[in-house]
Amino acid sequence: RTFYEFVYDANGNMTSEIYASWNTKTSAWENKNRQENAYNEKGALISEAKYTWNTEKICWDGDSKSDFLYDDEGNPTVEISNYWTGISWVGKYKYEFTYDLTCSIDNVFVPNYYSFMPQNADAIVHKPLDYVFSYFIEGEWVAMYKAEYVYSPVAATAVCSVARTEW
Repeated sequence: RTFYEFVYDANGNMTSEIYASWNTKTSAWENKNRQENAYNEKGALISEAKYTWNTEKICWDGDSKSDFLYDDEGNPTVEISNYWTGISWVGKYKYEFTYDLTCSIDNVFVPNYYSFMPQNADAIVHKPLDYVFSYFIEGEWVAMYKAEYVYSPVAATAVCSVARTEW
C-alpha cells in the first residue's frame, strides 16, 4: 500500500508532496520521498526540491533541487540544477536562455526536446534564440557550450533546430 499527501497554496499550486509506503513488518507507514515547491507572485515555479527519507538518521536527505528565474514577460531565463552535499545545496549545472521579445511563441513551431528547452517550457511566451549550458566547477560557473535555435523562413510557422557551439 502507498500513501500520498499533497499540500497546496491559496492559488492551487502544489507546495508539498510526501510519498509513504506501508511496512507490513512494523505495521506502520514509512516515509519514502518528499518534494517541496515554491512559486513567484505570478504563480510560476521558482524552486523544486526533492528529498529521500533516511531511515537510519530519521530525517529527510536532499536529492536534487532546481531553481528557476524568469524575465518580466514570464519566459524562463535561468534553470539551475543543484545537489545536496549533506550540509547545503550546491550548483551542478545551469541553463541560461534568451528570447526574441518581438516574436510571440505562437508564431513559431518549437519542438519540446528536453535537452534543448527549459524544464518548464510551457511558460515560454516568446521565440527562443539560444541557451548557454554551464557546469559549476570549483566554486564558479564554467560555460561548456552555447546552442542557437535556427528557424526556417518557410510558411507562417518555422521548425527549430539547435546548433551547438563548443568553447
